[in-house]
Amino acid sequence: MNIIIMSTARLATGGARQALYQAQALRAAGHRVRFVSYPESELRKIDPSLDWVDLPPGKLRALPAVNRTLRALLPAKGSGECAVVHAFHNLAVKFLGYLGTLWRLQGLPVVCAAHRGVTNRPGNPLPYLLPGIRAYISNSRLAAAQLPLLWRKKRRHLINNALPPERLQTSRSAAETRAALHIPAGHMVFGDVAHDKPEKGVERLLRAYAKARDALPPSSLVLVGVTPAKWQPLCDELGLAPQVRLLPRTEQVADYVQIFDLYVFPSYFIEAQPNVIMEAMRLGRPVIGSDVGDVRDMIGREFTFKAGDVDEMAARMLKMAGNPGLLQRAAAANLEAGRAYAPENRLRAILDIYHAILKEDGLA
Repeated sequence: MNIIIMSTARLATGGARQALYQAQALRAAGHRVRFVSYPESELRKIDPSLDWVDLPPGKLRALPAVNRTLRALLPAKGSGECAVVHAFHNLAVKFLGYLGTLWRLQGLPVVCAAHRGVTNRPGNPLPYLLPGIRAYISNSRLAAAQLPLLWRKKRRHLINNALPPERLQTSRSAAETRAALHIPAGHMVFGDVAHDKPEKGVERLLRAYAKARDALPPSSLVLVGVTPAKWQPLCDELGLAPQVRLLPRTEQVADYVQIFDLYVFPSYFIEAQPNVIMEAMRLGRPVIGSDVGDVRDMIGREFTFKAGDVDEMAARMLKMAGNPGLLQRAAAANLEAGRAYAPENRLRAILDIYHAILKEDGLA
């Protein structure tokens, strides 16, 4: 199958990675895949081997240039070939909403699909109402509920995110990671993988840990993906410097998640289906997290706390740390539930949708 993935994300965020993982899975399954992105996209550094195509810069005023770029990749009318174009991220979806409608009017052998992984309503619903996009794929029930397609429910599809096996591979043992971080023997390790944006909740996690620290067993807190210089002053202010390890961004996330005795997800942004929670679940780690997006559906209500509530987060940390049986039960449940995020599940569901919309349009 001839498949074109388009993303307007410049950073390698969780949603952008899902576009990359999907392209990799489709390529591994034998399909021809080309990935249209801005030249500066961080995704290109993660996998330079993909067939990358430069997306013209600009917003909707760049629509004619984007049309020329994509048209050059599409099969010609009457060639006997067809293609699927799949857009990720808001601007890419807008481009495809308009261009997909144009291509249908021109009778081109192409069908369009779009991914919607955020839980806020689109600011401009027009591209979502046009007939150009034949399927909208969301990774959570909350994200799907925001799509303005009440009169076209059959075009909304709910498919879990997925993680490739290599994302879960470690380059060293848990003991080696603990030693590299100088974590004392016997310390319980709390951890999170985030970045510096306020809505990721790093500050609130530090404050919650400071509140709980004296009542916790001997412990350490590991924060991966942050800028150490930004957070070290707060650690010093809270008296946490000996217990906290601040680590910059890395692709070897599994090396650190494997040592977390409890993964704490403090984000108070309305995320749909966070990749970091999936990683922790698939590695068999117990997780507590803010009750945002579909987090409750992922880990269970008893393991969530009110988003942004430092006191409740601290109380949940204390409860889990004081109950080894609960930690073990959560870890086992997460490992089993994490099977839903296997890449073969998502690949099969995506291909079923592609085949269905090609058939609907008489192209298969």
